[in-house]
Amino acid sequence: MTAKVITPRQSYTKGEFERDVVGLAGYLRNRGVKSGDRVLLKGKNSYPFAVTLFSLIHLNTSIVLVDHQQTQKQTDEMLLRANVRWKLLGSLDKENSGDSHSFFYEEWIRQSKALPDSSETLSFHEWRERRDAAILWSSGSTGEPKGIVKSGRSIWDNIEKTRMAMDYRDDDVLMPLLPFSHYYGLSILLIWWQQQCSLVIPQYHMLNQVANLIIREGVTVIDAAPSTYYSLLNLVQKKLELVEQMRQVRMWCVGGAPLSKQLTDQFYQAFGMLLLDGYGLTEVGNVAVSNLNTPSACGYPLNDVDVQIKDDSGKEIPVCETGGIWVRSHGLMEGYLDSDGTIVPQQSKWYDTGDIGFFDTDGYLHVIGRKHAVHRMGYTLYLASLEKKAEECGCPVKVIALDEERKGCSLHFFIEDHETRSFHFWQKQIYPLLFSYERPDEIWVLEQFPLNHNGKVDLVKLREFAVNKRKESHLTANVDRGEMQYVIPSSKLD
Repeated sequence: MTAKVITPRQSYTKGEFERDVVGLAGYLRNRGVKSGDRVLLKGKNSYPFAVTLFSLIHLNTSIVLVDHQQTQKQTDEMLLRANVRWKLLGSLDKENSGDSHSFFYEEWIRQSKALPDSSETLSFHEWRERRDAAILWSSGSTGEPKGIVKSGRSIWDNIEKTRMAMDYRDDDVLMPLLPFSHYYGLSILLIWWQQQCSLVIPQYHMLNQVANLIIREGVTVIDAAPSTYYSLLNLVQKKLELVEQMRQVRMWCVGGAPLSKQLTDQFYQAFGMLLLDGYGLTEVGNVAVSNLNTPSACGYPLNDVDVQIKDDSGKEIPVCETGGIWVRSHGLMEGYLDSDGTIVPQQSKWYDTGDIGFFDTDGYLHVIGRKHAVHRMGYTLYLASLEKKAEECGCPVKVIALDEERKGCSLHFFIEDHETRSFHFWQKQIYPLLFSYERPDEIWVLEQFPLNHNGKVDLVKLREFAVNKRKESHLTANVDRGEMQYVIPSSKLD
């Protein structure tokens, strides 16, 4: 099978892709972009974006990847922090240009096609040796995004280990439903190049288009966040024939956020296949993956990736006990970006992920979620563990803790319920699942959780809502809180 890049409108051979990459690299070089320059790349997933990214790799630049949904203000802040020399923008950012070093890569690709074909071949060699090969940003789901500096070697080797663990095939057709500006999406793009198979680049938020391309192009491997799989399940419930038409997909992979039992069960009911979960962070790269041979939890850690589960004192704890996840990996970042564009080096080879989880007796890694320990009524509670317990009610749950003098903290449970059933209904479902000291002070019912740019639940918005509602409650102290029903339209969180 000939490797191709496929878009909704057109397909390109590997040779055509490489020719476009090398042609644009020559054009960029003629315009003054040189090895070592720090270049911001911002745009939505597309063939031109992939061409531009690979051109910057070929030129051995330091690539600052920015989500295309970032506002102009957020982008400007990242520009200052990263000490960027060039900005390459997608067509959606035309209103955000305005200086001599800002350009639109789609126009430059068109102009580069007028140049004579180059005799160069696409090379990753120099970029793989760069200390600041890529700068990516933490999701910002709990606060201010951090600039994460990755070496080319850490990215390339980590992705090679991931590719081997997942056992991709040369005849695979990959479809990442993830932004290329984040590590998960970037890793699939580079896995495609290493594997030399075919790649489909859809507009991943357009689920009807995605479904049509899966069927038309014979997609065999899909990667997406949990939120995308929920949307896909909603689509196939309306069009049941899609399930049978997608039977050629051999791996449905999920990551970017914890996988709930509810989604696992719903997906298996619909497709008769397990979602293959994985675990990783931008700071350390991919850590563990489940595959068709080991489809349990997040699978085993990758080769040469060490994982320890530790208690709060830093002591390693036995299997089946929950604790903090620590990782040692060659995929570890160089450090975080300082305000002046320099790198604050990572001091230790062991990285505290800030997540909690455990190993089972078979050696599979189970990731529960973010640590976020709080103290309440004399007990130490992990919010991610609370969420897991509460999700036995049958819907996704997020828990926000706010400081409160008497108890230590108040717990606000947000429930994603497309039927927006009442406070009383959910109180009856959740209370039996929890100890008295774990039970919520408030229950908020949402038709849909707010999401940030890369499909994770936006905890900042949930926290802001809980804080504002608590302020309002101080003005209505005489209201019987137990008799109130909280059903929040999604628009209230926008």
